[in-house]
Amino acid sequence: MIHHLLCVTLAITAAQPALLPLPPDHPNIILFIVDDLGWQDLSVPLYNDTPTEFNQRYQTPNVKRLAEVGMRFTSAYASAPVCTPTRTSIMTGRSPGQSHITYWTLHKDRDTSTGHPTLRPPNWNVNGLQSDDVTLPKLLKEKVGYHTIHVGKAHFGAHDTSGADPTNLGFDVNIAGHASGGPASYYGTQHFTVAGRQGKQDPHSAESVWDIPGLEKYHGSDIYLTEALAIEASAAIRDAVLNVHKPFYLNFAPYAVHAPIMPNERYLDQYPPDLNRTEAAYATMVQTYDAALGAITETLRDLDIIDDTIIIFTSDNGGLSAHARGGDPHTHNAPLRSGKGSAYEGGIRVPLIIAWPGVTEPNSESHMPVISHDLFTTILMMAGIEAFRVPSLKSIEGQDFTWILRDEVVDFEPYALYWHQPHQWGVSGPGIEPFTAINLFGMKLIYFHAGPRFELYDLDEDIGETNDLCLIDMDEAGFLAAWMDDWIKEKNVQMSIDKETNQPVPMPSDALNQYLAPEKAMLERAANCVPSPRQIAWQRQEFAAFVHFGINTFTDREWGTGTEDPALFNPTDFDADQWVRTFKEAGMKQVILTAKHHDGFCLWPSAYNPDHTVKNSPWKNGTGDVVRAVSDACQKHGLNFGFYLSPADLYQIESENGYYGNGSTAVSSTIPTSTSPHDGKKFEYTVDDYNRYFLNQLYELLTQYGPVNEVWFDGANPKPGTGQTYNYAAWYDMIRTLAPEAVIAIKGPDVRWVGNEAGKGRESEWSVIPLDGPPQTATWPDMTAADLGSRDKIRDAKYLHWHPAETDVSIRPGWFYHASQDDQVKSLDHLLDIYYASVGNNCSLLLNVPPDRRGLIHENDVARLTEFGDIIRTTFSKDLARGGSVWQEYGLDPNLGETHPPSAILDDNHDAWWATSDWEGPLPKLIITLPEPVTFNRIMLQEHIANGQHIEKFEIDSLLSTNEDEGWHTVASGTTIGYKKLIRLDEPVTADRIRIRILSTRVRATLSNFGLYLESSH
Repeated sequence: MIHHLLCVTLAITAAQPALLPLPPDHPNIILFIVDDLGWQDLSVPLYNDTPTEFNQRYQTPNVKRLAEVGMRFTSAYASAPVCTPTRTSIMTGRSPGQSHITYWTLHKDRDTSTGHPTLRPPNWNVNGLQSDDVTLPKLLKEKVGYHTIHVGKAHFGAHDTSGADPTNLGFDVNIAGHASGGPASYYGTQHFTVAGRQGKQDPHSAESVWDIPGLEKYHGSDIYLTEALAIEASAAIRDAVLNVHKPFYLNFAPYAVHAPIMPNERYLDQYPPDLNRTEAAYATMVQTYDAALGAITETLRDLDIIDDTIIIFTSDNGGLSAHARGGDPHTHNAPLRSGKGSAYEGGIRVPLIIAWPGVTEPNSESHMPVISHDLFTTILMMAGIEAFRVPSLKSIEGQDFTWILRDEVVDFEPYALYWHQPHQWGVSGPGIEPFTAINLFGMKLIYFHAGPRFELYDLDEDIGETNDLCLIDMDEAGFLAAWMDDWIKEKNVQMSIDKETNQPVPMPSDALNQYLAPEKAMLERAANCVPSPRQIAWQRQEFAAFVHFGINTFTDREWGTGTEDPALFNPTDFDADQWVRTFKEAGMKQVILTAKHHDGFCLWPSAYNPDHTVKNSPWKNGTGDVVRAVSDACQKHGLNFGFYLSPADLYQIESENGYYGNGSTAVSSTIPTSTSPHDGKKFEYTVDDYNRYFLNQLYELLTQYGPVNEVWFDGANPKPGTGQTYNYAAWYDMIRTLAPEAVIAIKGPDVRWVGNEAGKGRESEWSVIPLDGPPQTATWPDMTAADLGSRDKIRDAKYLHWHPAETDVSIRPGWFYHASQDDQVKSLDHLLDIYYASVGNNCSLLLNVPPDRRGLIHENDVARLTEFGDIIRTTFSKDLARGGSVWQEYGLDPNLGETHPPSAILDDNHDAWWATSDWEGPLPKLIITLPEPVTFNRIMLQEHIANGQHIEKFEIDSLLSTNEDEGWHTVASGTTIGYKKLIRLDEPVTADRIRIRILSTRVRATLSNFGLYLESSH
């Protein structure tokens, strides 16, 4: 028992002789290495400085006190996810990959790996360390004269080999250490044997490799294994100090908290009854190792050598979670993923706390990644041995990090951490399979040998490894794979063997290329999907007016019946010129007129509708033509013109001899069919009555009111189920022939509906979308899903199509004018929200403004549109980034550097653009240096969409030279860009340097324009 240990300690130290001083620079060193201890299995928080649920559960006051006088490492790693490779790496300074001790050992010449379906391990070092190996305790003895002590779990070499006994590896003293990695039992009452644990009358009746040797004095006693080891360690320390008179190195390795999970009954009642009983038992094991630390520390104080002793506290791998624990497996190391045996952080990230009296700053913290085999070199340096001067250590991987402990500034060459386990562990779970991994600058690439398969994580942003970036940031994956290649070649690392070919699995770069090939092909396919010239011209319009005007304006309805009297249509002061002037002042570039709504009333005197058009109204004595007036006004004021011709037609449905859904047979028909003269082209289509009627009206609008830039269809129908089908192929053919510059929108191949009538695009608005069939036969259904074009959506697509989004929204609640809504015109702030969520989000904005019964845009609408246009003009009239210079940090393509340089983003020319290389190197960063500091709150980015839409994620940072010490600040981020991305900042930013970081892109990133703007308050 620990309290018994302290009594013994005090009794012995009371009679101690005067102590000899330690040699300078040769402090005592204790490596306290707990078995299978997870990153969170202590009360000291290593994550965000906030205790986690596990930190609050476990009681480790002695570890906490150690952290208060020392330094805790938040990014410390074991050399392997299982024990022997890590323990031998600490002993030699060589990683498991280099030493070929890549798995846990047990019996001589026997492979302990579990079978894998497709792989087998290489010819690895199944016997572990042997007596001729250069080890840490040997060097400490030979170079400096340390007295070396091992207490507890060894597990350095296999049974029946020289490495099974720690004294053959350089330890002067070995207590309870042998070749096995786990205890038969933690109870002295069971003699720490398998037979005793099984309850056999003679606890030594069946000898087992798991029986703990050398603790016979405790057999039959009510003592826990960890307690017995702590007593023995304290006695060994006393002997070293009082009798040997040398500095000592103690490798204290309690078998805890390795399975079997056996409670220390002395602590069990301290845990709530609602805690899973296995987890409560585990918590007592944690509490017992902490008490052992306390007992050893108390011994140091009693001997007055606490200030001469370095204590290093750590673990040999991540916490056990795949089996034997209580509750859900693979969750016991949260927020880390998985646990022991796994390539994920839960399997390899471990606690590390170092207290070096007089050197480490009390209660300090380091985020520098370090790994277990670094302890070899670091401990040697602590002892005064410069490892790099020892010839036999020239090729070791372990790095000295005493400079971190000393808080020194050094010329430090960053190095990668590697893990390599070409074995299948005996328990399944996430990441538990043969793998090689690298961590460089917080980016971690895992190469799972079967498949092959790769995963990439940004640990700084995603410590739980939930967001695999490998298919997103393929350049970074390739960069890390190349580092893996070099390490494997340099250290002669042995790869898993493919059972089918009997050959090693491919090198990481080759395997990664194989893994990424389908993804790259998919991305290249998506990247090569580009807009037509008509689509580019349409997108550059950005902002258009939608005009709903017709019989509904005079009936106060949204949807008419088709039976209205045309005499109701009679605007008193119709002025299309007033409409278009208002639209132009608001910044609109096009007008789309509802030439015919669902009611079937035509705003032009159609030759094919003798009864339900403006010619049957009293307006202008039947001579008026709304379509002509609007088209002429658009040409006068330089706006493009388009029309909405509703496919549904209630007039034709309700009329006694109406065409819509009349069941007529499709026959060969000439369009136009009117006897009136037509100078234009004639068409031959096989169509039914309604499609013939519709094509004739379409012909009229396309030939008499041009030029036409957009034809707008929708799928709305007040009376579905009439049996009418639309011959879209004929409609599209006519439009392409008569108006080749016009886009066919919504129910058409050129422009899609965004999916809502709120005027808002998606968070990630992709113009490249998947189709189930060829575009030529698509029916263009409404697409309302939140995700239309992500990689997941396009990966298995049969067809890809450039189909940009148009948002439609009305300035009032209704689409047609209603006097009751005169005071419900959207506010300026609401319109600005819509503008940034549409035009600023890779969409075109179609804002409906309904004329009133006079035939005028109402004064309230005019006022709102005028102030809206003013603020958009004033905001974007001055680009504060102009005059700046641009420097590219990564990704410059030498073949594109002259023709498409970074400077192209500041010239306001859509046809001049910057581009990166394809697939090669880190993702690019553009740094813009401005002539002087500017204050901005709006940011604009544009891709060169003629080459496709590629950018998937970006961030924008700012820096002010006068505050350079504060560094870069991220001010904006986003996903897709496309034709245009506008970003509104919550607060203005003042800066003279801007950095654009492309975080993810399809093949090649391009930008045609970048701008900074300041919107004044309004």
